[in-house]
Amino acid sequence: MLAPYQGEVEQPRALAGDDAPPTQARWVQVLDEDERALASRVMVSAPGLWPPVVTRSDEAGYVALPEPGARGPGDEPMRFYEFLARSDDDEEPRAFWGVIQGPGGPVFAEEGARFVRASPAADLRLGIVDAEGAPVEGAFVRLSRESLALLHLHVTTRADGVAAFRQIPPGTYYVTIDAEGHTRRTLQVQHETDDAFMLNVELLEGGGLRMPEAWRAPVVQVLGQSSSNSSLAVGEASSGGGASIDEDEDEAAREALEIYVADPQGAGVTGAWVEVWHAGNRVAAGVSAGSRALSLQVPADGPLTLYATHPGWGEGQLVGVEPGGRGGATVRLGRPLLSMPVPDRVRSMSAIEGALGQRIVDTGSGHQIDVVDPQSPAARAGVERGDALVFARRAGEELRVTVSRAGRFVEVALPR
Repeated sequence: MLAPYQGEVEQPRALAGDDAPPTQARWVQVLDEDERALASRVMVSAPGLWPPVVTRSDEAGYVALPEPGARGPGDEPMRFYEFLARSDDDEEPRAFWGVIQGPGGPVFAEEGARFVRASPAADLRLGIVDAEGAPVEGAFVRLSRESLALLHLHVTTRADGVAAFRQIPPGTYYVTIDAEGHTRRTLQVQHETDDAFMLNVELLEGGGLRMPEAWRAPVVQVLGQSSSNSSLAVGEASSGGGASIDEDEDEAAREALEIYVADPQGAGVTGAWVEVWHAGNRVAAGVSAGSRALSLQVPADGPLTLYATHPGWGEGQLVGVEPGGRGGATVRLGRPLLSMPVPDRVRSMSAIEGALGQRIVDTGSGHQIDVVDPQSPAARAGVERGDALVFARRAGEELRVTVSRAGRFVEVALPR
């Protein structure tokens, strides 16, 4: 399930294990700025814990942290938590939303508890409209502290297009909006408790992934014309075995083609996945090298079509390339991810998310896979939290998803 929380519907669930004496739980106390105890509604999550736990503190503000579900180096539990507490006081609401370090072991009641300090809070309201300014009903809106976060709040817009999140402390938040017939949009919102302003957010018609403005990085490198043997073999670029190259094409006469990849301003892009297609077959592939040329062996009888994909800069296409031309060929990026009609690519974002069992999140530097549920198909296939989507392709009964991880490309197979 991609959306475990709808609106403010929260089902209480015990935080401490049934076999854990309450005096040995990992206690946290919710206090206000004057250190007075706050009875609060609480959501808490930790690495490897899914779904997040929803409960209440007692009247003295005490709540017990769950046992984390993931372990770090040395097999030690990863004891950090994302913690959201919202007070029961509607007249003077207070809230805390942040990451806290949990204790290394049980905390006895007589030893006291860790505490979080809640601050004045207010509702965060967004008005979702289309290009004509009309309200969009039924838009799915997600709120989180970070683009990839352990806790998310979800609401669906009403007939008036309003999405309201109750009792949110001041700060900067990520908002992601999905609506049928519109392009997904992600933006950062600065929330202030003394501001009753409602931000109107305009959605564009279409589908897929909208290119965020954060990708428009300053030009730091201009394309050169030097040649290089910097290309990576396909197998090296993808741990899943790489792209298959047609064997009959491989036996045909070939010659070297120098390929450059540029961003929309003309700066060289390093780390873009490049494919060369000829007569409906993928005949070569490699990884761009910035101002240096990527040299690939391609069929000598062209014309060729070049595709380039980068998890941050998007996609580009160059049609009708003839081998042997002077100066090589330059593919300019700038089209949204999943927009290029590559023959074997899956361009449906909903199909990719459905196969992953996870959402794809715009982080401003790429579209990253939000692996939260350790039992999701994405997690079972080896996708890691923060992997950036590059593309997905059909392979028989499987969907093969290529992600960018720590500067390299990794391919994972998912059942369709």
